Amino acid sequence: MKKLFTIILIAFCGTNLLHGQLSFSKSNLEQFKNTKTYIVLEDNMFSEFNANIKKAAELYWKITPYEIIGQSEFAKLCNQESNASFLTLVNGTYSLGKNTLEVNLLTLVIGDKSGKIDKMREVISIPLATFDEDGESNSYGYKLAGIIKAMHYMLDTLAQIDISPNDLKMFLRANRHDILQQTLLLTPDDVSSDINTADKLKKVYPYKFAFVEENKIEEAIYKNENKAFVHHIGELGNWSMFVIISCENGRLLYGNYKQAKDSKLLGVTKDDFLIIQ
Repeated sequence: MKKLFTIILIAFCGTNLLHGQLSFSKSNLEQFKNTKTYIVLEDNMFSEFNANIKKAAELYWKITPYEIIGQSEFAKLCNQESNASFLTLVNGTYSLGKNTLEVNLLTLVIGDKSGKIDKMREVISIPLATFDEDGESNSYGYKLAGIIKAMHYMLDTLAQIDISPNDLKMFLRANRHDILQQTLLLTPDDVSSDINTADKLKKVYPYKFAFVEENKIEEAIYKNENKAFVHHIGELGNWSMFVIISCENGRLLYGNYKQAKDSKLLGVTKDDFLIIQ
């Protein structure tokens, strides 16, 4: 399977990490808008994706007509290249030095007559989580609705502007000061260990924030509250990637990537909070 590129991920990591170039295409986006989107479930009764995508799509998938299908239906429809798009999970493999790591990606592609996903034209993809040594991914289901909102925001915004790879990090940080007007919802895993309590963080960030359980973030997303959450993709070796997303409308407020000398400094760090302010 090809290494599907993500607009967010390439902004974080640059082309050296992904061994490729930006693949976003407005022509693909325009064709996508004329398709019916098939949201493809996993063949796994315990799938975190399956358990959350139906509700998220019903409330927030507005850009095209859609239908939720299984893998068998996908096999029958995937060769439709003019009127079908697919939102599905894929594994992307990345090389970082001597390490080869897998990332769970939510990717939106247009069907191809070959029926092969590596031939399908990508519209946009968003990394959900990294995998651990046992092949298990970090939890993301509680924020999947927020990620769907973010995907819509990206599709709507990128259709109206031209962005080069050099502009992407600036694009991701353009709204960073708006975080100060919202309550930033965090889990301890979202931030570096030196600021993973309220007492530690308020010395660096004297604005509204709260360390909460995952279900509170999910609740804020579905209530469209004036709050923001961190989508920390996880660890890629000693790389860390995250984006801060508005619970209300999926607007991207800030994003960063970093290679840390110390694993305790992965996630949102003191330096990031200084940039936000």
